[in-house]
Amino acid sequence: GFRLPPASRLGAVAEALVYDVLCQRRLWKRSRSRWFIHALIFYPFAIRCLWGLAAWALSHWAPAADATRFFLDKNAPFGAFLFDLTGLALLAGLILAWRRGSRADAELAPGLPAQDRTALGLLLAVTLAGFLLEGLRMALTGVTDGAAFLGAFIALPLQGATWLDQVYGWFWYLHAALWGAVVAYLPFSKLMHVIMAPLVLALKAARPGHHA
Repeated sequence: GFRLPPASRLGAVAEALVYDVLCQRRLWKRSRSRWFIHALIFYPFAIRCLWGLAAWALSHWAPAADATRFFLDKNAPFGAFLFDLTGLALLAGLILAWRRGSRADAELAPGLPAQDRTALGLLLAVTLAGFLLEGLRMALTGVTDGAAFLGAFIALPLQGATWLDQVYGWFWYLHAALWGAVVAYLPFSKLMHVIMAPLVLALKAARPGHHA
């Protein structure tokens, strides 16, 4: 069965998780520009994942607490601003990754794998759909003066439109379907390393004789 590494290796595992996974140390040493693009994609996902886990846990443990409402309220200033900011960073990272991959593919030797455009395309589609869905929600509810600056930018021209309640549901299903496609394609894409890399690095650090 699974056994925790001895206490003498726990420090090495923690170091690998902090420096190699969280701070992306190995990629930083290899290429600063690649690290920057990767950070624009990795950190928004990490932040949103931690936010979602906190919201899920609090909704089960303390559903009436102020902290729970803080994490679940889509119009709360801090959360709205954070989600717009991370969404914008993710969008910029995906566009930069696409451009960098296009240039790299043009110089790629025959037989070598090209950039995974399907994965990037799905992530771009789900990100843009998410912004549009949030703008539609804000326009439908009339909340356009919050901290969600990009959502408000989309929502303001749509306020008062009579078709909002009819199309919002369809866009919600579209966004959900795109996320389903991302999850279904993930095991076959190059993005699988996002999940596997932390596990591999932690296991390597747990082995006796390993050095960073």
